[in-house]
Order: sequence, then structure tokens, then C-alpha cells
Amino acid sequence: MSAHTSTPARRRLWIAVAFIAALAAVIGGFVIVQPRLERAGIFLVPPTPTRYAELALERLDEGIVGTDQTRAEVRERVLAEAADAPDFAALHPVLAEAAKTLGGDHSSLLTGADAATVADTTRADAAGPVPTPTVTTQSGVTTIVVPALESVSTADAEAYIAAARDGLEKARSQTTAGWIVDLRGNGGGNLWPMLGALAPLLADGHVLSFAYVDHADEVTVDGGTVRLREAVQASAPTTFTTDLPVAVLIDGGTGSSGEAAAISFIGQPGTRLFGAPSYGFSTANQATSLYDGAVLNMTVAVDADRTGTRYGVPIEPDEQSADPASAAAAWLMGR
Repeated sequence: MSAHTSTPARRRLWIAVAFIAALAAVIGGFVIVQPRLERAGIFLVPPTPTRYAELALERLDEGIVGTDQTRAEVRERVLAEAADAPDFAALHPVLAEAAKTLGGDHSSLLTGADAATVADTTRADAAGPVPTPTVTTQSGVTTIVVPALESVSTADAEAYIAAARDGLEKARSQTTAGWIVDLRGNGGGNLWPMLGALAPLLADGHVLSFAYVDHADEVTVDGGTVRLREAVQASAPTTFTTDLPVAVLIDGGTGSSGEAAAISFIGQPGTRLFGAPSYGFSTANQATSLYDGAVLNMTVAVDADRTGTRYGVPIEPDEQSADPASAAAAWLMGR
């Protein structure tokens, strides 16, 4: 009998080799693709508590106040807890603590139930009447009240911007002393319609940045169009410009996107802030849903003004006043 394998036997051998190679490719592809899918929230198999913790740590590492040392300490503590965790819920306390450690006070972990409650509340708020800016003029001073806007609807954003632009345009000829931007009580929400509404009062160019751990994204205004990097976020082209001074009113109820709107004016010539220190949440947050429905909400950037000054803390007004509207009007009329 020949020492060489017979033809049928050789064919069976090649089929077996091909099957093993194909299986290896599938398994290898699964190993390569699975982590990418998991990072996108797609799980082919349920994660273990340790894998759940590892995915959470990837988001925690982006926290704006973390250092190499605190990240390493948090990683060690979280993985130690995960090694003995009976389920995902057992990791919620240590992850909540880690969020504060690496992201600051504006960071948090919401359980699935808490996240659902927040979502329901947000939907209920969004279902109500959409607030829009109001514009009034007295003695040559025009005041625009800029309310918080929770809605992310394009139609709501357009209505918000249109109300502001129409009001400012109508007041233009009567405004001889200057403008007041009233951001008191504006707790945040959708920043872009706010900046779109205020764009005529902002000098074209860089107005604000979001400063991350390793880079900064600039917000610019150009002819009524607001951009983040190069992406248009709000657009209502206008030839409206003003050389008149601007007073900005803030208080303890001015927070988050409301603070970002105030910061966009800081450093602009002829601008002054009146009122009381803001809330101190001038940050950018990123929410990530975990496998069990919990939501990790991490502060990944802080707001920075056009001069490069970083916030994330309360904004201090140039002039503290119990009656900032009157103080601002007096400043404008006295210039």
C-alpha cells in the first residue's frame, strides 16, 4: 500500500482542516468583534460582573478630574469588588463612588429604576409648553430673558431662536444704551438654541470651548450660525450686529447650559456680569447605559471662555447685586 494518503482520505483530511480553519476564523472574529459590540451596548452573551466593571471603567477613565493615580486606585478597587460580586447591582455603590472621584460632583450613577424615572420626568417636561425668550425695552435698554429649554426637537429649537431673533430685531431701533441678557434661573438643557438666540449679541469668532482631558472643542459664531468644531448646531443667518455693551444677569439658579451661555460672553469687550454666583455645573457630561439599564453620567469636559479660563465651578459676577437688573441698566445708561 502506498505511503501516500489515498485520494478519498486526503479529501476528508482537507475538509476537516478547512472546517477547523473556518471555525477558528469565526471564533477569532468573535473574540475581536465582541468587545467592540459591547462598547456599543450590544452583547452577544451576558457579561460577567468583572466584564461589566471593565466596561464601566472605560467610561470612568474619561472623567475630567481623574489623575493617573486616582484612575489606578479606582480600577483596583472596582475590580476587587467585581471579583466577588454576586450580580451587577452589587457594583452600583462602588461605581457611584468612582464616578464622583474621577468625574466630580456633576457625575453620577443612576440605577435602571432611577434612570427610568428621570426619563419619564424629562418627557413630561418636554410635553408641556415650550418656553421661548421674551424681549422688552425700557429707556433705551433692551432685556432678553433666556429660559431653559429641555426639548431637543428641531421645531422647538427653531421656534425658540425665532422668538429671540424677532424680538431683538424689533427692539433694535429703540435700543440706544445697550442689552441685558437675563439668564437667572436658567438651569440648562439644550445649549444650542440658547446660543442661536443670542448670536446677534455675540461677536463673531470663538465664544466658548469644552475642555477635555486631552483636547478642547471650540464653539464659534459666524453671522448667526453656531458651530461646534465645524459642525453646525444652530443656524439663523442674520446681518444683525451691535456695538452696544451687553450686561449678563446670573444667579444661583443659572446652571449647566445656562452657565455655558453666560460664559460665551465672558471676555467679549463691553460685557459685564451682574447678580450672584452661578450654580457651578459649567461642565459637559456624557451618559452611558450599562448592561443592566443603569446609566453612568460622567463629566468629561469643563466649559472654558474665549480667553481660555476654565470653569466647572460657580461663575463669579463682576458686580454682585441684590437687584442686578437695576444695576445692569444703570451701568449701561451711564456708559
